[in-house]
Amino acid sequence: WASDALLCQIYGDKDFVMYDPSQAAYLSKDGKAIDIEKPDFEMFPDFPRARASMRDTLRPGEILFVPAGWHHHFKSATDSISLTWNFVHLARLAPYLAYLAGGPAEGELKQLAYAYFDSPGHRPMDGSSFVGSLSTQRILEP
Repeated sequence: WASDALLCQIYGDKDFVMYDPSQAAYLSKDGKAIDIEKPDFEMFPDFPRARASMRDTLRPGEILFVPAGWHHHFKSATDSISLTWNFVHLARLAPYLAYLAGGPAEGELKQLAYAYFDSPGHRPMDGSSFVGSLSTQRILEP
């Protein structure tokens, strides 16, 4: 979503793999990302050339920073509870707005809609008002 994220592991273990942005050609195509667990080699024939930057396991009390643009995959190694916080800061606001303007994939739209409009405690606002409120803020001025 052109945002950074923090994943906080609360309970159990979670395995993860991360790929730096230079590996994007092997991991995404035409707006679709590869399923690391069940790769479609027809769509992603060069996936075997992708080189992970990091593989590890998050344990309770650990936090992982996932920078925007880094492909990543998480899988619970045990029963687990995690808390993820996606955020956009001034340095990434323009790419985030461009991402929204480009029309995210249907599955992502459902997640964004929940996060911004349907989740408990949300601030009622339609999509155009949300994007408009960001674009009219002083924070977008150079």
